[in-house]
Amino acid sequence: MTTQRNGSASPPPEQVEERTLTFEGFTYGCRVVHQSAPRTAPLLLLGGSSQNRHSWQVHEKWLAPLCTVITVDLPGYGSADFLPAHYGIDFLAAAVQHMLVETGMPPVNLFGGCFG
Repeated sequence: MTTQRNGSASPPPEQVEERTLTFEGFTYGCRVVHQSAPRTAPLLLLGGSSQNRHSWQVHEKWLAPLCTVITVDLPGYGSADFLPAHYGIDFLAAAVQHMLVETGMPPVNLFGGCFG
């Protein structure tokens, strides 16, 4: 385990998987912190504007012991490709489904957080 500036322990590197995916021509990424003995279903954390998949890392020390933690930069967010405004929430929901299928995730718990 490594220690971050605030003294919290981050997950061992072998538990962390960074993936690059493409959905309908848009490239995006996800981060999966695997838990080998989870107490509950995987947790998918979705952020809003001005957040990305790394915004949630500070919470991993509490969440990762309980379950696999998944964060994602959907198209239009974080380091993902720009997404024109005419794409709506249905497209983003389909991208989430794509990510879950591509990573082989079982059903997940979903948490959405936004500053707005």
